[in-house]
Amino acid sequence: MNDFEGKPCPECHVSVGHLHRLGCDVEQCPYCGLQLLLCLCDTVVQFKGVPDDDRIPWMGHWPGDRECEHLGWFCKQDPVKGGWTPCCADDPDGIPDINRLRTEAKWDRWQQEFITRHL
Repeated sequence: MNDFEGKPCPECHVSVGHLHRLGCDVEQCPYCGLQLLLCLCDTVVQFKGVPDDDRIPWMGHWPGDRECEHLGWFCKQDPVKGGWTPCCADDPDGIPDINRLRTEAKWDRWQQEFITRHL
């Protein structure tokens, strides 16, 4: 399912295991897990940047995809009603349900991944 396995970041082209180039759209905020470029969680992020020690390197997967795959959270477009509807991981039109991940899981800053709220 992962189209990026072992490949450079599709936005800033850094290799797996390296920090994203500053301003990369794909880089996650280490404090909230959302897109770092648009993160509003802290004035340090907005005005001073994130220290390299806190930054999350590119690991060869789109942010959130790994957690959705682990949890079995997939969705596809509903051609009748519009919008998105849950589906199985093996559905050929299914993609990781990042919206569900953002609403039903929480970011664990220390593990640098989303975890389900009931864990």
